Amino acid sequence: MFYKKPTVLAFAILFLFCFSLQAFDFSQPELFSHSAVLYDFNSGFLLYEKNADEIIPPASMAKLMTLHIVFNAVREGYLSFDKYIPISKQSSFISSPPRSSLMFVEEGQIVTLLELMKGLAVSSGNDAGIAVAEAVAGSVSAFVDLMNNEAKKLGLEKTFFVDTSGYSEDNRTTAREFAKFCFFYIRKNPDSIPMLHSLTEFTYPQRRNIPQGGKSTHGPITQSNNNNLLGIVEGVDGLKTGYIDESGFNIALTAEREGRRLLAVIMGCPKENGIENRALDGEALLSYGFDNFKTFYPKIPALSKNKVYKGKEKNIELRVIVPPITLPIDDVDKIRWEIEWGAPLVAPFPIATEAGKIRLLDKNGALIFSRNIITTAEVEKGSLLRRFCDSIVLFFKNIFSK
Repeated sequence: MFYKKPTVLAFAILFLFCFSLQAFDFSQPELFSHSAVLYDFNSGFLLYEKNADEIIPPASMAKLMTLHIVFNAVREGYLSFDKYIPISKQSSFISSPPRSSLMFVEEGQIVTLLELMKGLAVSSGNDAGIAVAEAVAGSVSAFVDLMNNEAKKLGLEKTFFVDTSGYSEDNRTTAREFAKFCFFYIRKNPDSIPMLHSLTEFTYPQRRNIPQGGKSTHGPITQSNNNNLLGIVEGVDGLKTGYIDESGFNIALTAEREGRRLLAVIMGCPKENGIENRALDGEALLSYGFDNFKTFYPKIPALSKNKVYKGKEKNIELRVIVPPITLPIDDVDKIRWEIEWGAPLVAPFPIATEAGKIRLLDKNGALIFSRNIITTAEVEKGSLLRRFCDSIVLFFKNIFSK
């Protein structure tokens, strides 16, 4: 083997290769899925989107709305987690259509509401969906009405349900709207994460579920959660997968790391190697969100006391309530504030009176958010002399400001 010195051409090729690595942006993930969104849960900032408003059947992700309606019934005191739920002939797995995902509940078995909810969340049981619908609303059709009423209440204009399980291709939603629902679902039902969605497997039936003298068509069946990122990708603790031929592979996915939570909805992953691709898309989005963005409360500039006219107090403390924001890590130090003061504060006025506005701008001068600067206390009107003197000051102030 002979050693040759690198030629000028070789150096040129190496230079062009290195330049090409910098010229292209590798931070944006390329997904197999047709539609996707990624949000920072704490700030609500959208970090990624792809065909986010296209209507796609949610498949078994619809069971999250089913679970939400059940949680509502528990909150209202209509049901409890340890209540035994009758299993009718209709809700028995034997009555389910072909290719249904099942918990394998059977007519006459002794099942608690919580067990049915686990069967929905982990085993994705269509049979469990019918059982809880009958327990909450008396019938599947009445329960579906509750689902659609809740979707309408939340402003989900493109979301519609025809069943409790997502089995039908006539169920519909979008990645953006379903993410909006997931925000609400997690905030309203925070216990659902450890109680249901972080479970990696569920076994049914247990001996306690079989009535005395009865039997089960199948013995205990342990089913794994189809969210195969649980326990594999750091922080993943929910939420729900779904698949029908008409939608492809879907997943509503969430993960928390060091107090920061991300939420993704991925829809329409191709059927070929779909489960693996869905998981790859989920891992790619989470890595993109956690590695490239930072969520923080921006530090507001010091606000001096504001002058008060015609009041008992001469000055008043001010405050601003700012939300968390999420920015690319490299842009965190490039934000700037802009303050616009309003009309003079003239007593009397209540607490939280607007004194001006403060705006946070990004590195390009685009508005991130705007908030009111408000007073921290109410101020009563001052003495007659104070009001008279301040009236003169305000008169000349008004003249010179024109």
